[in-house]
Amino acid sequence: MHTLGEWSIGLKKPFAASDELVGAIAVSGQSVVTSGIYERYFEQDGRRWHHILDPRSGYPLDNELESVTIISDDSLDGDIWTTLIYGLGVEKGRAALRQREDIEAIFVTKNREVILSSQRRFRFQLLDSGYRLTDCTA
Repeated sequence: MHTLGEWSIGLKKPFAASDELVGAIAVSGQSVVTSGIYERYFEQDGRRWHHILDPRSGYPLDNELESVTIISDDSLDGDIWTTLIYGLGVEKGRAALRQREDIEAIFVTKNREVILSSQRRFRFQLLDSGYRLTDCTA
């Protein structure tokens, strides 16, 4: 499906009410897909178990991220890359994306940072002052 004009898509604040946003993504003709640990999880014995699994251990991945959003031409690519990049973490994820001009990422960390891999084909506006926009370079 192709749309005319620009869309503004909210980036949900992890572990908050559904209408609370970290920021807004302005895109035109792009797919926006997010994977995060704050929607599908359960808590047991004081530990949160989410659905993004480490293929080596079978347990939930444990890194610095709460979510990864991928901006790409195709939602299928976005779905694949969100999980892949989440597993790599911020530094390795950014390195992997340097090879891909057609895919960009927004990382939301547990330390309340929003890190952009680049902004070639979208614009990001931070809406929550409790977060820091820390990097905008590829």
